[in-house]
Amino acid sequence: MSDEVNDNAAEIKRLTSENTRLQRENAALEKSVREADGRAEKAEERYKEVNDTYRDRRHDFKQLTEEKKALEEKLKEVEAERDQFAQDYLAKDEEFGAFKAQAEAEPNALLDQIKTLTTNLRTIKHETAYEKAAKALKVSDPTKFKDLLALARHEPDGDDPDDAKIAEVFSAVIKDRPWLVDAAVEPTPVVEPTNGKAASNGTAHGSRNGAASPPAKPGPGSDRGESVTSGSTQASTRPIGRL
Repeated sequence: MSDEVNDNAAEIKRLTSENTRLQRENAALEKSVREADGRAEKAEERYKEVNDTYRDRRHDFKQLTEEKKALEEKLKEVEAERDQFAQDYLAKDEEFGAFKAQAEAEPNALLDQIKTLTTNLRTIKHETAYEKAAKALKVSDPTKFKDLLALARHEPDGDDPDDAKIAEVFSAVIKDRPWLVDAAVEPTPVVEPTNGKAASNGTAHGSRNGAASPPAKPGPGSDRGESVTSGSTQASTRPIGRL
């Protein structure tokens, strides 16, 4: 009996020791599980970060691809402009070479051409200035304008017209020759109808008694003689020696 009790006691002790060992292993396993869960959570967070980064990088890559495409198109345009500029440069260089060869072969001809063009440009500028000054002084009739130019005898002092000097010369000519200025246009009188009908008793044409209308009043400059530039032969009533 005592041996059986001793065996049972030894078995209980062994089982107790085994249980203690299993409890320690279970605690260690639970700790390992907790640590694994922690690592899994960190891995999941890291995965999310990597996924977000990948999504951002993919968006950036797409944007960079579009920018690259736009830069390639811009590069093509710049290259086309460069090629066109090179062609224009070659054309201008050939043109310059031709002008240089012409100037070296015929220097006087080129100088004469430049002189002619300069003279024509000076003439156009002064003619424009003359017309502008004449209109400002109310001389718009073509014949009177020619008379004004003939009487002024203005000679250009340079390539660019002196507007003030031209106006001064023209004003001096017009001062003693007011007939050059445009005549004021008087409005035509309107005949009012009588009892809804136009007057027919001579008021619209002639006098009321049917008499002829008086002669028209001479206009400005009618007593100044013939035009300086026109072919008119009207006799002058002014003293000899004055226009």
